[in-house]
Amino acid sequence: MIRQGYDSLKSVQNNKVREIDFRIMGLPTIEFANGVEEMRRILHPDVYGLIEESIKNKDLNKATFSKWLVYKRKMFTFYPTLKYFEDVERGHYFGQYEDVLTMDENFNYIETAVQAGYLKGRFDNEGLEWFDPEKSITKDEFALGLYLAYDVNSTGNKVEINDIESSLHPRIVEKLVGLDVLHLDDQFMFNPRHTISEKEAIESILRIEALLK
Repeated sequence: MIRQGYDSLKSVQNNKVREIDFRIMGLPTIEFANGVEEMRRILHPDVYGLIEESIKNKDLNKATFSKWLVYKRKMFTFYPTLKYFEDVERGHYFGQYEDVLTMDENFNYIETAVQAGYLKGRFDNEGLEWFDPEKSITKDEFALGLYLAYDVNSTGNKVEINDIESSLHPRIVEKLVGLDVLHLDDQFMFNPRHTISEKEAIESILRIEALLK
């Protein structure tokens, strides 16, 4: 803030100034509605972060997990620049999922989570890219997404996990279990290929948030 008088604003004094991409608010395009939604999330994080009340007694799917990560991490929606499309080595390009159309209510959440590296899709034999938004998240996938989103650096207790060799991300699982973010069953098994329920997932998210406070 360099303009005279800005330092007298309460929002500046209380460090409550947030940025928003001018491309979704400064131009009269279809993205303007998304910009309004973005501002609502920024101005009322206490409301949009309360996903605990919306959980259901079912498996957590990829679309919902994407939305939760964007809400909980207070992420700005990803919008590509022209330079973004110049990267020929990019694995996934914005808007290329066959099963996530731009008018999908979760489109921005999914693209934001994918561009951040928290989740990913797949390519079929014909080279088409799919995200599988309704696919249930496995415990292994959840552990990886949670670890990356929250940038966990803490070191937990050493815990014996009987099926750790079945995990694709054993070090991550060991760390999150050792920090009491993820729990084992009565046989000290993590069951990495099992799906995770919304209830289990939100409990883990709340534990990792409490850990990082």
